Amino acid sequence: MFTWIKTVRARILLLHDQFQDQQIESKPAMLPSQHTVTGNRSPRPPENTPVEAKIPLFCKPPGLNITALNIQKLHASDALTLPSPALQNALLEAYVGLVHPMLPILDLSSFLNAVTRGDGSAGQISLMVYQAVMLAACPFVDSRKLEAEGFEDNRAALNVYFQRAKALYDLNYESDALAIVQTTLLMTYSFEARHNTTNSWHWSGIAISYAYNIGLHIDPETFGFEPSLRKLRRRLWWACFMQDQMVGLATRQPPRIRKDDFSTKMLQDRDFDVFTDPQGQLAAWFPRLLTAGQQQELALLCIEKTKLCVIISKIFHDHYTAQYKDEESRKSSDLRALLLYPKPAGTWKPNASVLDDELMAWNSALPQVVQQSPALNQTNKAPASFSIIDVHCYALCLVYRAVTLTLHRPEAQEASAIQDRWYPLMRTRTAAKEITRMLAELQNYGRVRSLPVVCIVAAIPAAVIHICDMKDTMPNINSSAATRYWKCVGVLEDLRTVYNAAPFAIEFLNAAYIKLTTNETF
Repeated sequence: MFTWIKTVRARILLLHDQFQDQQIESKPAMLPSQHTVTGNRSPRPPENTPVEAKIPLFCKPPGLNITALNIQKLHASDALTLPSPALQNALLEAYVGLVHPMLPILDLSSFLNAVTRGDGSAGQISLMVYQAVMLAACPFVDSRKLEAEGFEDNRAALNVYFQRAKALYDLNYESDALAIVQTTLLMTYSFEARHNTTNSWHWSGIAISYAYNIGLHIDPETFGFEPSLRKLRRRLWWACFMQDQMVGLATRQPPRIRKDDFSTKMLQDRDFDVFTDPQGQLAAWFPRLLTAGQQQELALLCIEKTKLCVIISKIFHDHYTAQYKDEESRKSSDLRALLLYPKPAGTWKPNASVLDDELMAWNSALPQVVQQSPALNQTNKAPASFSIIDVHCYALCLVYRAVTLTLHRPEAQEASAIQDRWYPLMRTRTAAKEITRMLAELQNYGRVRSLPVVCIVAAIPAAVIHICDMKDTMPNINSSAATRYWKCVGVLEDLRTVYNAAPFAIEFLNAAYIKLTTNETF
């Protein structure tokens, strides 16, 4: 049953092996500039001239497999170029607050100490991972800081840093498998178009294949690792699992991991490192450094997101199947063309209520930090007091509502009897309204751009529900549907210059809206 998962994994491992054989052409204190290559572009070396790699001292030097020709290629692609110290500060601060909490794949204390010390005396980190950290943080940095570096907007910066990390990956710059898992997980943040050969599904597949190869799917206590590595490996595996499900939710491409495919234990609060700064050294670089209490609250949110992703996995397994969208795609045998489609109602209906109960039980058991957040209480909060914790609470609640839509939409669309449609319709409409309400509140707070790409994942199905409700004959349903639809589109417009997925989402929704207004079948 569900044998396509194994087929997908086998194909991914094969494709990865083939791919590896190819050689593909506040004014805070500043990071130490004398150890970094700064600027948006690096000088071009003369052709056929040996080039020395200018690597920051806090980064590990290239391995022996990296030749002078490789270094020339990396210079040519700007893969060895780092942002200015000021922009590095901004990107690192954004990463610590808005990326790492829900994707805790780094030993953050060691990472930050190495970077801020700058001379290698506090250890060295992977340059490839560092470039990936830069790309993952790009959506969350003030666009004016990026414009000062010569970038048109956040999306342009994200694409540049993605290409730099990709250039390092393509030339096998990094041999440490853990670093490769970390890098490729962060590269899923690019969220390029689904048909792109190196989209998020591609990179999550590479991360997962490496994770299996080095045994991250086996609980680390089995191997007797030291405590810090044991915690990191457990977090890394669950990060792979979460991204696998989130990419599936976003792209409708089939996840690769099932809950019964691994033995790694569920995350607990002791698996998270709470870093402190007793000497105030990090605070000099990052004035808004998270407190120990905030880190503990964010760890709880990450655990809850992990549990929610387990439910998502069950929904995909019970309610959806991977199919090619047309005969041409099927003949190509291209795994990228596989999409998730609802199974026939008779195969999943017996389990629908069980999964619905699981979702509602998860929501009811959320920790106090979420229960008291404006995301659930709909309380007006001064924008100045809106915290990073609030942002992550909203993001988690948006995922929950998006998952609710994923569970109930097939039943709402396929049920023939009115009594069978009433409950799933109620659940989908409520979820769509809540998504729109939360996005509108975030827009009012001026914090939409602080959200991960999950806001797009939630906005699209919510807007589709509103489009369908415009056609409803009940005035109490269709009267406000258009207003809600345009609120969703407005949020996506705000994100047009931030995420690659936003323009595609707007184009899709505009096409759907035109079909509605011209009385075409949608």
